[in-house]
Amino acid sequence: MKNTNSAIPTIRRAAAIKTILLSADKWPSSYVARSKTKEFTGGVYSAGYLANCDSDGKGPEGVFKIGRQNCYPVDSFCNWLIARLEV
Repeated sequence: MKNTNSAIPTIRRAAAIKTILLSADKWPSSYVARSKTKEFTGGVYSAGYLANCDSDGKGPEGVFKIGRQNCYPVDSFCNWLIARLEV
């Protein structure tokens, strides 16, 4: 039997957003170095993928450099992740 409850995707999306925001709360800094995006996302997005997204103009907003490291503000990175959610 197919589930026709239209509220389930909304509930899953809300749970996913909550998980992302909890990760942000636990993150020890106000920015995420591109080299640490895999750690922040639990292995979902690699630094190389983010570099490609940035070069295509589709990466998180507000990217900046500290030394040789590209970094993203945590809020901006979370917003980018949330915008990419599929449930």
